[in-house]
Amino acid sequence: MWEDSASQLGWSELLEDGTWSAPRYEPVADPSEEDAARFRIKTRAID
Repeated sequence: MWEDSASQLGWSELLEDGTWSAPRYEPVADPSEEDAARFRIKTRAID
């Protein structure tokens, strides 16, 4: 996971074939929402 900008967190997933997925982004309205955005990303990655 990485921070793409002040308004988004971006991430990629390691795929079964050893390549990385295209980046996806989760919006973040302000810094206080970063933890919630990381939780949403983790939830999607684990499912």
